[in-house]
Amino acid sequence: SHPLLFTRELFSQGNFATLVRLFAPVLFLPVVAPRHLLPAVPLYALYLVAAVPQGELVEAGQTVPITAFVFIALVFAMAKTGRVVVQRVNVDRRVVTALLLTASVFFVADSVASPYAEPWSWGRRDLVDAARLEAVELIPDDGVVRAAPTILPLLSERIGLYTLATPTVYDPQVGVDATEGSNWIVFDRTAVPGWDSLNLLDFRNAVQSRAKFVQVYGDRDSDIQVFALPSEVERLGLEPVSS
Repeated sequence: SHPLLFTRELFSQGNFATLVRLFAPVLFLPVVAPRHLLPAVPLYALYLVAAVPQGELVEAGQTVPITAFVFIALVFAMAKTGRVVVQRVNVDRRVVTALLLTASVFFVADSVASPYAEPWSWGRRDLVDAARLEAVELIPDDGVVRAAPTILPLLSERIGLYTLATPTVYDPQVGVDATEGSNWIVFDRTAVPGWDSLNLLDFRNAVQSRAKFVQVYGDRDSDIQVFALPSEVERLGLEPVSS
């Protein structure tokens, strides 16, 4: 009923690694004889996306049925590997294709430039980006968050989102308004380059003095700071940041 979700789960990195472990010992030759392999593919696809407990025994149980088809296809693939003509061996183009596929699969599985490693993002993330990702991980899915515009896209799965005002010229009311209707506040210092150190300190004091918000990520000089209500801190067992 959810084709996109099914496709995303089917081609996840974990499933890709499983397929590599399954076909690598036979050099991916079964793909040369696909008609002997395809009958098992629909059921195995369902196995790969099934919500089952993690463990080697469960994975082995899912792999056993397809393994039989892999070796059946391997037998027919080996029959197509080539034929001797005088002193030459004419290799079937499908075998060459299988070898190229093998090289490509190992590149995707093990290379640092694998698509799963998102090489297109190299050079884009700096320390502030890493801090944003760490800060977002602290906030549960049922959190009601008020955050800077630069962080809102990372919080799209939370139950409630509000934009934290980031005026160019500091307004003391910003810290007061930030606590309205939210139990989490994420502040991004890079979004307010015009604020000086006194403005930043005033904002922090306003957030902590009103509704007793507690800082749980970053310190007074950090670019990314996270504040939460005491009830959230206690519920999640978080450690408050010392002032």
